[in-house]
Amino acid sequence: MSKIIFFDIDGTLYDSRIGIPESTVNALNRLIANEHKIVMCTGRSKGMIPEEYFHMGFDGVILGAGTYVEYEGKILHQELMTPEEVQTVIDWGKKQKIGIILEGEKYGYYDLENTDDYYIAMKNKTEADCKTTLYPLNEAVDVPKWTYHHMELSKKPEIEEILGHKYKGTYHEPVNSVEFVPLGVNKAKGIEVILDHTGISREDSYAFGDSANDIDMIKYVKYGVAMGNSVPELLEIAPYQTARVDEDDKINGLLSGGDDYITKPFSLRELEARIVTNIKREERHQQKTEYRFMDEMLIDYSEKIVAIAGHRMEFTKIEYQIIEFLSMHPGQVFDKERIYAQVCGYDAEGDSRTITELVRRIRKKIADYSEKEYIETVWGIGYRWKK
Repeated sequence: MSKIIFFDIDGTLYDSRIGIPESTVNALNRLIANEHKIVMCTGRSKGMIPEEYFHMGFDGVILGAGTYVEYEGKILHQELMTPEEVQTVIDWGKKQKIGIILEGEKYGYYDLENTDDYYIAMKNKTEADCKTTLYPLNEAVDVPKWTYHHMELSKKPEIEEILGHKYKGTYHEPVNSVEFVPLGVNKAKGIEVILDHTGISREDSYAFGDSANDIDMIKYVKYGVAMGNSVPELLEIAPYQTARVDEDDKINGLLSGGDDYITKPFSLRELEARIVTNIKREERHQQKTEYRFMDEMLIDYSEKIVAIAGHRMEFTKIEYQIIEFLSMHPGQVFDKERIYAQVCGYDAEGDSRTITELVRRIRKKIADYSEKEYIETVWGIGYRWKK
């Protein structure tokens, strides 16, 4: 069954020092190959996201912390500030002498007159991270949200009251900023819109985040995972916790499912092992222990027997483990490292290239009794059991 996974960007998929690691891109591609749905779920507005992010295979996007929701090219929800509200935000921010960043649907906007060193540094970092150019505030159009930088938290209620309590600010301590979005709008609401649109059950939903604006999202989905570099308030409520954003193999665990018994903290490598091992556990308990594939192959998981056309096959222990693992997840793609870890354990000493030779041996033994191919190679990714 397809799952849907929602990914925050900054601090989750993206690290300002290294960008989006190749390992993360590969993991997203494996999710797509396994027919799962992936959704970008970020506080950034559309104009603050590099164009290449929209070509990474995401089925949908939740942008501006929920102010914009799109799935498979269809806009499901959108909220924009009125020009009067935008002007109020600008005037009040300038009066308070704090940094202003307006996030538009096409571009971001900044205060050209503000020469504060911290503000200029944040403006330059924003342009670098978003691969965009910020334009002067007086050119702002189609703005759904804004951020005040270097703002005293005690001032937040004042601007919220001025705007009629239509907007709510979220404080981001690491960068000393307050992000404002329409009241009642958050990433969880965006997820709800997509689940309603797709008909995908909340039981099949997952989310990864690291920041204060991810709290509602992590609480809402069935399996919420906080990155190891998350803010303390998110780590406190997240059911699961995984490695820091800068861990090289960080999203390798996102192949499917989830397990209520995963303890925290753990790395995503461990998450992968536990998730795939426990996926569909309940369904398997309700199924018979004997399965037949492609009419002629019989696998008895309780007795660890594989037979083709009545001929009992002779496999080594590790060969059988590969058959069992892949056949219990028909149609799902696993790379060699994942298969090796499953059958040998993550602490085992050896080389995942061993899997290539083991798969070759399995195929050769099967070929003695059948012309049908059971284990399919997915080039550039790994192997899967043919449905």
